[in-house]
Amino acid sequence: MSSQLAQALSGTLNPDANIQQKSYEHLTTECYNTDFFPELLAIVVNNDYGTEIQQAGSIFLKNSMKANWGVPVPKNDLEMFPPNVQELLIENIQEAICLSHPLVRTQLLQALLTMLITHYPKNMPGFLETTIECLNSDKIEFQIAGLYTIRMISKRFEFKNLDSREPLLELVDSTFPTIFKICSQSVLDHDWYKTKVCVKIFKSSTQFIIPQSLINSESILDWINLFLKILATPIEKQENESEELNEEERLLNKTKKWIMELFNRFYQKYGSNRFSVNGNEKFCEYFRTNLSLIILKEILKTFELYLNSKFYISERVLSTLFDYLKYCIQNETTKEFLNGKMEWIIYDLIIPFLRFNENDENNFANKPEIYLYREFDDEELYFEVRPATLRLIQTICKFENDESRENLTVVLNIIERLFLGYKENAEDILNIQNKDSGILLLGTLSDELLEEDELLENLEKLLIDHVLTEFNSKYGFLKARSYWVIGKYSKLEWSLDQSLIDQLLDNLLVSISNDDLVIKVHSVITLGLFLSLSSEDFQSKMEKYIGEIIQTLLNLINKVGLEELVITLQRIIENGNQSIKPYSKMIIENLIESFILFFELDEIEGDETDTNCFSAIESLNSISLLIEILENDQESLLEISYPLSPIFTDLITNEAYEYLEYILTIINKLTSRIDPIPDHLFIVIEKLFLAFKGFANDYFSDIILSLNNFLTRSPEKIINFENGKYVEYLVEFYKLIIEDNNYSNDIVIDACKLSCAVLQNLKEINNELIPIFLEYSLKKLLQNPKSNTISVMLNSIISTCCVLNPERVISWSLNIEQQNNNNNNQITENEVLNLLFEKMFLMIQRNKIHTINLKRLSILGLASFFRVPLAQYPEQVLSLLPSIFNHLVLLLRQFKLKQSGQKDQKFENQDQEIIEFNNFNELIKISEKNRTEIIYGLYKNKKQSNLERLIDKKENDEEEDDEEYQSDDDVEECDQIFNFICPVDEVDAFDYVNSIFFKFVKNDSQAFQELFQTLTEKNQQFWLENFKN
Repeated sequence: MSSQLAQALSGTLNPDANIQQKSYEHLTTECYNTDFFPELLAIVVNNDYGTEIQQAGSIFLKNSMKANWGVPVPKNDLEMFPPNVQELLIENIQEAICLSHPLVRTQLLQALLTMLITHYPKNMPGFLETTIECLNSDKIEFQIAGLYTIRMISKRFEFKNLDSREPLLELVDSTFPTIFKICSQSVLDHDWYKTKVCVKIFKSSTQFIIPQSLINSESILDWINLFLKILATPIEKQENESEELNEEERLLNKTKKWIMELFNRFYQKYGSNRFSVNGNEKFCEYFRTNLSLIILKEILKTFELYLNSKFYISERVLSTLFDYLKYCIQNETTKEFLNGKMEWIIYDLIIPFLRFNENDENNFANKPEIYLYREFDDEELYFEVRPATLRLIQTICKFENDESRENLTVVLNIIERLFLGYKENAEDILNIQNKDSGILLLGTLSDELLEEDELLENLEKLLIDHVLTEFNSKYGFLKARSYWVIGKYSKLEWSLDQSLIDQLLDNLLVSISNDDLVIKVHSVITLGLFLSLSSEDFQSKMEKYIGEIIQTLLNLINKVGLEELVITLQRIIENGNQSIKPYSKMIIENLIESFILFFELDEIEGDETDTNCFSAIESLNSISLLIEILENDQESLLEISYPLSPIFTDLITNEAYEYLEYILTIINKLTSRIDPIPDHLFIVIEKLFLAFKGFANDYFSDIILSLNNFLTRSPEKIINFENGKYVEYLVEFYKLIIEDNNYSNDIVIDACKLSCAVLQNLKEINNELIPIFLEYSLKKLLQNPKSNTISVMLNSIISTCCVLNPERVISWSLNIEQQNNNNNNQITENEVLNLLFEKMFLMIQRNKIHTINLKRLSILGLASFFRVPLAQYPEQVLSLLPSIFNHLVLLLRQFKLKQSGQKDQKFENQDQEIIEFNNFNELIKISEKNRTEIIYGLYKNKKQSNLERLIDKKENDEEEDDEEYQSDDDVEECDQIFNFICPVDEVDAFDYVNSIFFKFVKNDSQAFQELFQTLTEKNQQFWLENFKN
């Protein structure tokens, strides 16, 4: 089998796709043979087969285990890794790691991690003991295998909480003394390969929760000192700086990086005065007062050696060294130690890394896009040294106390010293570089300096004497940097003569036509800042230049793709208002092109950088702002809808998920303004439905807003478009969500909002819609939702149906039995209608969960039944009217009490009042047997009705009801819901009901007299006092 297996592995490397496919098919078929994986592991460690086949085998093993190891297999299905195969692989994996090539070892370690995740320690007895034997072996390969195994175990439990951390604690106790010896010897031998693994083991085992066994002994100090020794080990500087490090130097540099990441993590977790890790208070104090200072002193020595050109440190390691200083500034012990060294830190340590260097010069002259990218995208360059030094200088100056003010003064003095050196000799290259560093510092600290009123006078003098002068500099990078700094201080209330400010702006306006890309970009960004922040007088002066500035911005956005340029355009749009309007259509068309460009570049580059993704998002945000500016300019809105339509249809997909939120915002803003909505946008409804079904649950609220715009602005088109195709989509939204209990409460609530909007706006087809929404709403209600708001929304749909078309509600309830041919139970015809009434009563009777608006909506629904002439009611429905009427008047009394601002309270003897008129409602007493059965699936597991409980005088039910319907839903949200769905907006419920009763009394006076006699004495008195008709 070995030769066949090796041949199949070789086939997976064949450039011929057909051979590759056949080879993979062979492997995936044979892998269910119990001898397959043991044989595969033997090939992986056998050097006779060659590294490529060994790698192919290790990759297939790793991927197979990742997908199938520990995964339950259905009964009677073949197992890829049955117990006997698992046992064999566990027994031999460590030896395989020992014997394998380094490239193969990487894959085997991932396979080992898969084993550990599902099996360790319970199903891997003796594994730790075997690992310790490897550690103590005289053979280097076994020792390395042991270290890597421990590394995988520590990684497995790295972020587990204390309760799940026992295997890692056992590992630390039993192996760390040995690992420390191995690491110490490796440092002496300059074996940085093993040293690196030891450091990574320590980091994984301690950075989340440090084991008590390390805290309670002096070993933690021994480890720290060992790490500092590694950090101090020099890497000789190469004569040729472009020359790459050799393998030994590369491993040492990586080890230093891991050590500094560990130190920084320790300072973040244990060095802050703001918190102490539970159970580790003593260690936190020890770290703050002792260990952190030991580390700091060694780091400062490392910096001194580096500055004296003694040895090489990579940018990544340098950035972590600066980050450690940043943390030290925030802790009293280390900050006190650094206070006397602040000038040295800023002038001798930070400034050299800020200087305009050869790499900057090359990028500025030959790769201006890269130069700009490095200036404006600190996040992408987080691990480089210059952004780290700027983070440090901001931390030094940002705390609001006397020390931070002193530090700001120190910084300003240093900046002035740099500026004066340049002024004395502007031809000296070091002075030129220092001038650039000073300007960069001044801009970086703009927020801190602008907050210190006593420094503003000196600050403005520095800007006038040393920054504005560089507007005409012969050095392009100084000119660009000065533009950038003036933009940073655009909020400053200048004491300059107006003519000087005009000159400043004239210079910027000229520079937006400069051939130098960097200068052009900085000038237009600075102009944008002034346009967004300056006075109306300034805005009016600049109005004639707006078109030129915008056109320059659009050209630069397409050329450079810099997020800051798109944000600058947003600033101008937000503050330009009417002056921007003439250019809106042009801007949107250009932004659409820019978005497509950024989107395509983002797809090509993938995860390598987020720059294009951010620029694409900001382009969409700018389009959104411009649609607001266009307001009701129907002609322009219609024109821009055509190029936007393909974006809507092509990018409402899972592949463009990161843009969906912004695209939905544009759809909502556009469809809420354009009237009527053009036909070519209606495809959005289908795309939104498919998006929701597939992947867009998180954005259902945004989808609802857009769909509501279609409903309110173009209801006729919704109804008539392609034979009601879009009506089906809208109804399907509701059915889909109500039937699936996996959707969140928020989505169910939004679905109810949509349904109310459908009912209100598509009144022409309510006869078809009402039965659907009643059926699904009642079905959901009978599942007893735990959320008050969901219950409210479902009842609101029922009330909305009653208000809009009570006749259809009655006819639906009476014909319900005919739709239930498969139901063997006899259900009285009025039960469904009674159930609808009951649900409206129920929500209003719960004193703990209602607001005025909730009562109002249910009152509207109940009262609407009296709009129907009584002659149209069948006899069995007439028998319900006394119950409805009595409840309605009772509820009106409660509502009036709430409306008058009196304290909400339960009516005395409320149960008795309901029982008094129960004699007129015999049919409401429906047998318990029938009520536990299903009307075409609606009534399954339904509890005894609320009205029955009231009638049966169950004294404790009121308390149980309140508990059943309690939740944390916000009552204010219910008010917002009412405002969204109420069919009689701005109409007081009491006046609305009064008008209905006025017509009822007038048209059916005899029926009214009969109903009036059923009222209790209190309700009759209430009626006579409030209804003068």
